[in-house]
Amino acid sequence: MKTIDVKKLAALVRAHAQAELDDNRIGVKEVVVHRDGRPAYHEIFGLSGETPPGGFLYRVASMTKPVTAAAVAQLWDRGRLDLSEPAWHYYPGLRRMQIAEVRDGRVAALRPAKNEIRVADLLSHTTGIGCGPVTDVLPDPTARLPLKAAAAEALRLPLSFEPLTAQSYSATLAFDLAAGIVEQVSGLAFEAYLKRNLFDPLGMTDTTFAPTPAQWARMVPMHDRTAEGKSATAETPPGCVFEGYTPERAAAGAGLASTAADYIRFADMLCMGGVSSDGTRVLSEAAVRRMAAPNVPETVDMGCERWGLGMRIIVSAAYPHGLGVGCFGWSGAYGTHFWVDPENRLAVVMMKNSRFDGGAGNRSACELERDVSASLRYKTKEKREMKYIFLRYPEGRAKALTLSYDDGAASDLRLLGILNRYGVKCTFNFCETQALTEAEIRTALLDRGHEIAVHGAAHRAPGLVSPAEGIADVLDCRRALEKKFGRIIRGMAYPDSGITRFENGGGYETVKQSLAALGIAYARTLNGDNNAFRLPEDWYAWTPTAKHTNARLTEWTREFLALDVDGLYRADRYPRLFYLWGHSFEFERDGNWSLAENFCAEVAGRAEIWYATNIEICEYVRAYRALVRSADGSLIHNPTATKLWFDADGDPYSVAPGETIRVS
Repeated sequence: MKTIDVKKLAALVRAHAQAELDDNRIGVKEVVVHRDGRPAYHEIFGLSGETPPGGFLYRVASMTKPVTAAAVAQLWDRGRLDLSEPAWHYYPGLRRMQIAEVRDGRVAALRPAKNEIRVADLLSHTTGIGCGPVTDVLPDPTARLPLKAAAAEALRLPLSFEPLTAQSYSATLAFDLAAGIVEQVSGLAFEAYLKRNLFDPLGMTDTTFAPTPAQWARMVPMHDRTAEGKSATAETPPGCVFEGYTPERAAAGAGLASTAADYIRFADMLCMGGVSSDGTRVLSEAAVRRMAAPNVPETVDMGCERWGLGMRIIVSAAYPHGLGVGCFGWSGAYGTHFWVDPENRLAVVMMKNSRFDGGAGNRSACELERDVSASLRYKTKEKREMKYIFLRYPEGRAKALTLSYDDGAASDLRLLGILNRYGVKCTFNFCETQALTEAEIRTALLDRGHEIAVHGAAHRAPGLVSPAEGIADVLDCRRALEKKFGRIIRGMAYPDSGITRFENGGGYETVKQSLAALGIAYARTLNGDNNAFRLPEDWYAWTPTAKHTNARLTEWTREFLALDVDGLYRADRYPRLFYLWGHSFEFERDGNWSLAENFCAEVAGRAEIWYATNIEICEYVRAYRALVRSADGSLIHNPTATKLWFDADGDPYSVAPGETIRVS
């Protein structure tokens, strides 16, 4: 973690602001930077008189979207809705949406949409609702409608593309549907919900869709720049915060007005994991992580940035304006901008209203990002306190879930259908032959991110055959699976009695050495059902948490889900892993497929959990254990090709491949 050189920051920001004023590129601009919820820097530029009591109001436009996303995430937090559930549960019309084919400036044809839109997708610009090219030829007819009527009208418009196959910016309509869900679930008008559950707890007294006359008097004039390069005041529709949208419209993607003081409170809350600067919990840490986690399919290329819920997330160190991977936030059409840097515990808000230089990537915003980034430096100490350091899974998660199912039965296909519906990852342990066809395995298993692992060509326990036969059984199986599927296979689950009995010479150490020599990275045992949720110390004796037939499965599942690792005593903040195993034919035999369905429904869609295969967990943990530390522990180097996360006494860190960082 770095500290901020406030003097350097002030000098950089002032120089850029003065250049903007000299060139008539801004009217009024306000910059606020907080560290750990406390003021670090605040300055207003372009004043022609006194700052009004309470500060200026600004039209924040699309910085409304993170607020709407926070409201939805809060209801998810409270168990009132599921982010992964189909949005047609709230709007049945979403089951019958049509996709427009736009040609020659008109909608030339329509075809039915195939993919299901989830609640979370309404907040990540991947639905095709209210975006180009449809909005280029069919203007938004909802500007003067109340929110509920606007949401209904949005369902009558065609989509611009097949949901989840592309991304295109939805100015407000998709977010209006999300706000309508908030109204349906809470029973409150959207603005009333925001006031009661976000604005009042955070002290955001000047954030509203409908400013009072006193608030309008504090509204910053809309700046513009003429063709001759002079500053001018642009006309705006009377009484409307965003374009011609009325206050009654409560446009959930663009309609709020706010002050810098209000919005920094919101940004601070996100920065501090859902807690306000006065200690009020507004969102859980899991909800904030869910908002700040990518929600765009990997097949949609967005370069250095990806959409989370209502916000963009920096996902590549190649981002050109200095923000680190994991920073998140968004901008507004009139030039407002904010971001949160969770690694350095910074919240930054920039307010301005201008038609000349607005929207995402506006020049003022990019310059501010570079100024803040250039002002960060590592803090030096004469003496460093020793810290407890624990692994964190990708994106800083403290919990992971993995499944492992054996034998390659025909019932695997039904199990895969359940797993894929809920986004739960599994390793399937195959012998040389499988009941499913190669096409079924490729489509339902490999293409959906699951893993194939070795289970012995002839399903032979290594302790019940000779060492040579055991080696042959593993090697033959690995070769056959790799040849058939064109994948490198590195995992294994022991068949039959596993490593509990050795009847023909050899022993566990012989088996372990043989597996390592054969290129097997891990092997799961059959013995031991326990709720320690620990990572293995020995990868060749990997003991799962429970078999699905365990009578205490429900109890242990709920214990795992309720566990707040980061809230524990510092010595107990080690990462947790829930590892479930079994055979899919047991669900068929016992007539309890509902057990698989209910388990996946309960554990799925949780931002605090990493859903991974056995090999993904093995490779990630091995990479973490390869980190190199300096003698005093203050420097950590990552020699691997994997980005890694860890926790140091409650402080989150990430270290990129080849990077050396300082733990302060």
